[in-house]
Amino acid sequence: MSDPFTLALFALVSVAGPLVYVLLLLSKPTSAVRQALVPAPLRPILKQYNRLSVLLITAHPDDECMFFAPTVIQLAAGGAEVGVLCLSQGNADGLGSTRRKELVESCKALGVHASRVTCLDHPDLQDNPKLWWKAEVVAEAIRAHVAERKVDVIITFDLGGVSGHSNHKALYEGVRYFMNLPSPPSKSPTPTPTCYALNTVMIVRKYLSVLDIGQTAAHARQVGYEAP
Repeated sequence: MSDPFTLALFALVSVAGPLVYVLLLLSKPTSAVRQALVPAPLRPILKQYNRLSVLLITAHPDDECMFFAPTVIQLAAGGAEVGVLCLSQGNADGLGSTRRKELVESCKALGVHASRVTCLDHPDLQDNPKLWWKAEVVAEAIRAHVAERKVDVIITFDLGGVSGHSNHKALYEGVRYFMNLPSPPSKSPTPTPTCYALNTVMIVRKYLSVLDIGQTAAHARQVGYEAP
């Protein structure tokens, strides 16, 4: 990788690949092309997503576009009621209010209405790479939101957190905790949502960009949790 030409080509693919991918999603391609761009585990959902309430749960503003943009665009464009629950304002550098506004604008660009975007500022769920959020605190925040929105599907990080950020990984554990909570007594109990987690890959694959499409398709899988 010391050759300047190789480095330049690698940088071009890494930057241009994701941009081309998102532009293709936004360009209203044919149904066959759109289907090919959808993560395999979500394809069964897309056949009925006009009846689904989908909740993307993230840790910080910018997670929704950095890690989940293709999925959100597809679901929103297909008629799903997509909501975003961000558990912190991303205030590690004192820019929480700015990042909160950016979150709303980002979601708007992805097709999610501002009324379906919630950004929390919980004292125990602050943006801090050295802080491990307590699973029960995360679960309680999720429980209230899911009950209000009558969520069918949850999408979030996996245990690796994609980038390895401790808040991302703690969020996964909090979602697991929530998924295993007993349903409160009710005449009409809310069904437990189906949960999908974004698969963390090794760092080399992260920078292969479009060259990793085949590998991604081959290893795409659903990660779900069911209450015991």
